[in-house]
Amino acid sequence: MQSNNSASITFNNYEDDTSLGGDSQRGNINMRNPLDKFQTYLEVKYRKKKSILQYYRGAKYFYEHIEYKPTSRITSNDVMKYVASLNKKGLRHNSIACYIQSMDMYLEYIGRAELRIPIPRSKSIHRDTITRQQIQKILRYARDNCHIMEYLILLFVTDLDCRPHEIALSRWDWVKDNKIFFKDCKTGDTTGYLTNELIETLRIWEGQQDPKSEYIFINIGSQCKGLPLSVNGWKIRNLIRKTSKKVIGRRLNPQDLRASVMTEEFNHFINPKVIQRKARHSDYKSTLKYNHVDDKNLIDYIDTGTIFNTEYKVLSKGIAENPVDKASHI
Repeated sequence: MQSNNSASITFNNYEDDTSLGGDSQRGNINMRNPLDKFQTYLEVKYRKKKSILQYYRGAKYFYEHIEYKPTSRITSNDVMKYVASLNKKGLRHNSIACYIQSMDMYLEYIGRAELRIPIPRSKSIHRDTITRQQIQKILRYARDNCHIMEYLILLFVTDLDCRPHEIALSRWDWVKDNKIFFKDCKTGDTTGYLTNELIETLRIWEGQQDPKSEYIFINIGSQCKGLPLSVNGWKIRNLIRKTSKKVIGRRLNPQDLRASVMTEEFNHFINPKVIQRKARHSDYKSTLKYNHVDDKNLIDYIDTGTIFNTEYKVLSKGIAENPVDKASHI
């Protein structure tokens, strides 16, 4: 299990100050030392190691890409040049927002909060969602035709709303009775509740792991056999893409499957707060992003009539009392 001790994080501290523009010819600005202090500041303020590392790297990237003149301080022009370099780099919108957030955080830390710029709002991604019947079809196929660990991965997505990195990090000692205690994942330390199918599948897989690993999910083939899956989740993504393509003819990402699960839960009138709790979102707005409604959903609803009593509708009343052309009533 990963330690909560932030000292275990690997940072790229520079031995040569000039690599960050910190020599005496550029205003006597010691770049390495402020970044080291900023690292300590992040370790105190934040608990999640991924957040600490992201903000540190963002600040380092900021220093690497702005130009300093002798004896000068950071200016608004430096900030705008940096943002322009992010746009030229061809980064995605949400990635640029992360870099700007890190920059703003560092500017505030060094007492230059007046130079911060607004963080661009993240863009919602429309996912390729599928129906409940298609989800069940994929699960049945995996249960009957795939390795039990591959079936378990799919259950972690559908029954626990897990992200790929959460699956890769999952350990046996995180499982207690009908719960799994996720540690230091994207949403922090959270708790997921296991379905009966998950509990039984975990029990079978635990008995088959030989030798038993501390991690639930391990490589079952190749030269990495027995080692934990990569935290970036590429094997998990490949499995879900391959299985969905074979079963329903559509190549889905894990996030597509998660969005499909939550959308179907909304469509079947599950309490929204239950869906939020199952997804382990601290903010309900995050849960709503996974509720994908397209024009077809709206048209189906309109064509079958709304939920209101028809006796109060203009159309039904007008036809009963004074028949008119139906097309004139919208």
